[in-house]
Order: sequence, then C-alpha cells, then structure tokens
Amino acid sequence: MPRVVGDDYTGKIGSALRNNKPLDLKYGISPETPLTAHDCRARVLDPVNPHQPCTIDSFLANMNDPTKIQCILDLPWMHGGLPRRLRNLDHGLRCGWGGTTRECPIYLAVHPENFVNKSWAMLHSAGYVTNPHHDADGLSTWVGPEDGMKFWVVFRLKSTKGGRAHLAKAIMMLLNYPTNRQAVEQCWDAEVVTLLPGDIFIQPPGQVHGVNLLSRYLDATKAQFLTNQTHAYSYALETLRRMVIAVPHLSRRIPLYRRPLIALCLMVLKCINYISSDAAERSVSASDTEALAEEISNSILACLKFKSVGAATTALYKDDQYVPGELVDREELHQHLAQFRPPVA
Repeated sequence: MPRVVGDDYTGKIGSALRNNKPLDLKYGISPETPLTAHDCRARVLDPVNPHQPCTIDSFLANMNDPTKIQCILDLPWMHGGLPRRLRNLDHGLRCGWGGTTRECPIYLAVHPENFVNKSWAMLHSAGYVTNPHHDADGLSTWVGPEDGMKFWVVFRLKSTKGGRAHLAKAIMMLLNYPTNRQAVEQCWDAEVVTLLPGDIFIQPPGQVHGVNLLSRYLDATKAQFLTNQTHAYSYALETLRRMVIAVPHLSRRIPLYRRPLIALCLMVLKCINYISSDAAERSVSASDTEALAEEISNSILACLKFKSVGAATTALYKDDQYVPGELVDREELHQHLAQFRPPVA
C-alpha cells in the first residue's frame, strides 16, 4: 500500500515551494524564469496543445487553486546529477560529446543543454496525472524526488510474443483505456511505485508508464538532454550520431547488447522516422558528423551479419521487445571497426 503523507508534511512542502526557498536558494532556479506549463483543463479541450506561458511565481501562486492543475516539465537543472555509483548510466552522452570532438570538431551551432543541463527538473501541482505513454526519444530515464510524493505506474505486457506489431497494438488499446478496459486488463499488468525524497527510479528506454501526483513536489528527471517540450530534433540526432562515432573507441570491457546497438544504428540511418508527427516545422539538420556516423552504423550492422538496413529493421521489430538480446562479441566488433580509429605511433 502507498505511504500516506501527513498534513504537516504537505504543509511544509507547500509553504517552502510558495516561498521559493528550495528553488532559488537551494537549486539556483529564479522565480521569474519564463517557462511553459501543461494545464489539465487545456489538455481536455485540446490534447495536442495543453501549453500555457507562466513563470515559477505564477505557477506557485496557483498551487492551492483546484481549477489550476498544472505541471512544468523543463525547469533548468544545471547541477543535478546521478549518485557517484550510478554515474556511468550517463556514459553514452559523455562519450558521445566528450569523446568525439577530436575526430569531429564542433563547427555548427549546438544547443548548450548538451554541455550545461544534462538533466532537468519538473514541478507539479497536486492531482496532476500523466496518461500512459512511452518516451519516443529512445533514451533512458531516471527520476529522484526532492519534495513531496509521486506514484510512478509501470505497465508490462502479460505476453511479449508477437514482436513490435503486438506491442504497438497493445499500446494503442492502453491509450484509450475507458473504451478498451476489458482488453487492457487481459493484456497488461500494472505496478505502482511510490517515490519519496531519497528514492531513485531508473527506467529503460521505451518503457510504457504513467504518473500520478498526490502531493506537491519537485523532482529531477533524467533522459540525457531532452524534455517533453519542444527542443529541436536535430539536437537529439547529433547526440545519437556522436554516440555511434564513439563506438569504435569504447573500452572492450564495456558490454554491448545486440538489440540496443541495432536500434542506435537505425536511429542514425533512418532518422527521418523519429520526428514526431505534431512537429512539422522540425527537420533533420545536416552536420559534419552525418557521413561518418552513417558509415560506422552500416559497418556495425555488417559486423552483426545484416546484409541490409531492412534486414536489421526486421530483426529489431520481431521477438520480445523488452529483451536486450545477446551480448555482442566486443573483440570482433573492435577489430571490425579498426578502420575508424586513427593510427598510433
């Protein structure tokens, strides 16, 4: 059973947040920061456009107003980070940008979040619910509450047979739960995880989840540098390209699994497929990393014994989508990618 937060505790959280003490003094987040709030009332009227302009001051002023159930998803979180023992979970981002600038110097404009804000914070009023969904960016997430309480709901298929087609059909049913309630209950299991300050919850890419807030809270959410707002896709693509460029130089002691490695290569080679349908203004930007990243991606797929991108796509989409697959032979991959490493004296 979830733990219940007492009135004294929630009162202290609300008072502290309203006075901005944890935000500007502890976290360096100014109450006058211009932001965008997601509003429940606006979401009901138009699910695609729930956004309303706000500042932290205006958001906090509405915390006790039951007609203003909102959340902010992209507070700047300059100094947030994982505990030391878990810091290598950010290995892909650090190697992608920190380990490729010699081969691919950065000449084009790059979003500063790649170097400054590797994570972000979220601020919710009580009662805000995020419907079941999965994060399409293909990145891992970790969340650690700072104040308040959060219910994180994880959905798992009862049967993972049928590959990607079965998964896609099941997700579409889940998104319309009131209509498909019986089918959803036959198809899905749900687990509710109660998160309080001091907890850390780590979620793999593609995990279907929902979020329910019963108290006010501030938490730090980690998914490399993306948020649920409107950052240009090209920033994510540049990170993925640099992650691929870093693969030939990775330590052979770092294990790599077959399915995630295939997925990374396909996100680089078939990047146009990953632009969201509600963002027609977004485009795939050319960069100095494009040709090299695509060449390495094709070489990796060849090492994995795929004769074409289509064959790799078929292999990725079939079988259990929650299983990372076999370990990749690191010695074989290292030797296969030798052409992409500069000679040493």
